[in-house]
Amino acid sequence: MSNKIGLMKKTLYTSQFLTAEIDENEAIAYIYTHSKIGILNNLEYQAEVQTMLSAFNITSRIGAILIDSHESTFPISPEIQQWIAEQYGRTFIPRGAKKCAMVLPADFISNISYDQTADEARKMGFTAQIDIQNFTSVEIAEKWLHS
Repeated sequence: MSNKIGLMKKTLYTSQFLTAEIDENEAIAYIYTHSKIGILNNLEYQAEVQTMLSAFNITSRIGAILIDSHESTFPISPEIQQWIAEQYGRTFIPRGAKKCAMVLPADFISNISYDQTADEARKMGFTAQIDIQNFTSVEIAEKWLHS
């Protein structure tokens, strides 16, 4: 378990590409994208995301999500942006998620693709249920989630 700003997080899934954690006391899901994710092709990326998201099946309540993609070098292609938005929506909306903080990648192209994926979620109506905000730092994102 890791401890950041007094939070107790339990690791649900970890690989060289992604890590998923949950703070059950705060009902916050944490997803960390690692720099090596850039070596994956679209199909491998989708499989990795699906496996990681399935790790959240053990919990019934998630009020907020922090997606830290600042290390990501994977540009999400337009072909899978809608798929990503759907998968995240299917995983977190039924569990009660109301807020999603996205820490965008430093890599310019990846940054644009992650922002477009959030836009896709907005177009699909997820923002009626989840407030999605973009951030440049984990610290600011965590403060917003707790506000």
